[in-house]
Amino acid sequence: MSAASLPDSLRQAAAAGLLRPLDLALAAWLAEAEPGLPEVVLALAALTSQQHGQGHLCLDLAQLRADPAAFGLDVPAADGLRASWSDRSLPGLRARLGLSAVIGGPAAGASPLVLDGDLLYLRR
Repeated sequence: MSAASLPDSLRQAAAAGLLRPLDLALAAWLAEAEPGLPEVVLALAALTSQQHGQGHLCLDLAQLRADPAAFGLDVPAADGLRASWSDRSLPGLRARLGLSAVIGGPAAGASPLVLDGDLLYLRR
């Protein structure tokens, strides 16, 4: 899958400078690895990559839900990204992420992303 075929919300966020081309490339790679991956998983994966690029170790899902502005997501270009998770509770987000083969737990594994409680990491 190319970045051009990703959901509009990710492409709009990238066009506004909220996501880097690398963040989109990760989302596209994940969508190719697991066809049918929901937009919320792609969005959170891209944001995890974006946070890593800013020197953060992970994406804190609780903080993201409580204060999107802390992530620069309080602008109209981020409306689509926020919409992908705004209707889900934190336990609902964790449950949805846990259903994906591209997201594993903190134990050693091959998944590219790790969900540990409310924290989403890129696997090292």
